[in-house]
Amino acid sequence: MKINASLDKQLFTKPIFIVSAPRSGSTLLFETLINSSHLWSIQNESHAIYAKFPELTFENEAQDSACLNANHYNSELASLFKHEYFQQLKNNKGLLFTELTKKSRPARAQFIEKTPRNSLNIPFLLNIFPDARFIYLYRKPEENINSIIDGWERKGSFVRFTNLPDWPLGYWCFLLPSNWRSLKSKSIPDIAAFQWKACNEKIMQDLAPLAKDRVVSLSYQQLVNKTPLAIKKICTAFNIPIDKSLYDVVTANELPLSATTVSKPATDKWRARENQILPVLPTVEDSWSTIKTFNSNH
Repeated sequence: MKINASLDKQLFTKPIFIVSAPRSGSTLLFETLINSSHLWSIQNESHAIYAKFPELTFENEAQDSACLNANHYNSELASLFKHEYFQQLKNNKGLLFTELTKKSRPARAQFIEKTPRNSLNIPFLLNIFPDARFIYLYRKPEENINSIIDGWERKGSFVRFTNLPDWPLGYWCFLLPSNWRSLKSKSIPDIAAFQWKACNEKIMQDLAPLAKDRVVSLSYQQLVNKTPLAIKKICTAFNIPIDKSLYDVVTANELPLSATTVSKPATDKWRARENQILPVLPTVEDSWSTIKTFNSNH
C-alpha cells in the first residue's frame, strides 16, 4: 500500500513528538501513551528509519553534530520519510494500519513518535510536519546526569557512533550535540552534563517560537509521582480521549518499568555517584533555571 494525500492527511495531521534529553523518561512516557487506542506509532524508536537516509546521520560532512535543520529537508525526502513511518504504523493492539481494511481503519489516526535524536531535529521535523506538536519532558539534572553516566559506562545499545573523527574513546553514546569536540579530554560526568545541558537548551530554543498550544512541558517527577494528572495534562492539551486502556495503566499503583530501564528507579539513586556529579552541577545551573521558567509558561 502506498501513502497518498488522503492517507497522509488522515495519519499525519498534528503529529506528536516527545522530545527530551537522553535518559529523561521519554521511553516510559511513550510506552504509557501508546496504550491509548487513539494513538498510533511504530511502537519503537525510529533509528532504523533514519538509517535509511545516510544524509541524515550528521549535520554536515565535517560531522559537527547530529542536529538536523531546514537545510536537510526536501519534498522527495519528506515523502519517503513519511512512507517509512506509514509502513510500520501500529495501534495499541499491535495491528498494522496497512493491514486493516478500509472499513476497519479509523477516520483519523493520531501519530505519536519518540526517538531521542528528534530532540536535536525539531527544525527538520517542522519542515516535514508543519503542524507538529511536542511534549517536552525534562528531568532534574543530578538524576538525569547520573542516568546518562550509567549509559556511557554500560555502552551496549546506548552507543550511537563508533567512527567519530579524532575521538579518543572510540565510541559515542546518546545524542551528538554541537561542540562535542570540546569534550575530547573531559570525563564521562563532564560529557553527561554537557549532553543534558546542550539537549535541553536546543529543545527550548527550537520550541520557543511555537504557539503555546503546540507544546506541553512535563517533568519526570510529575510523570512518575502524579501520573494521572500528567497524562491528563497531555491528553487535554492535544484532544486525546482517555479511553479505558490508557486509564487502567495510568491509575495503577505504579507505571511498569520501561523497556530501556537499566536499574529500578529509586529516590536519590544518583547519590551513589555523588562525588562525580556534584562537581559538574554548577555547569548546568543556569539551564535548570531556564527549564523551570519554560515549564511555568507551558
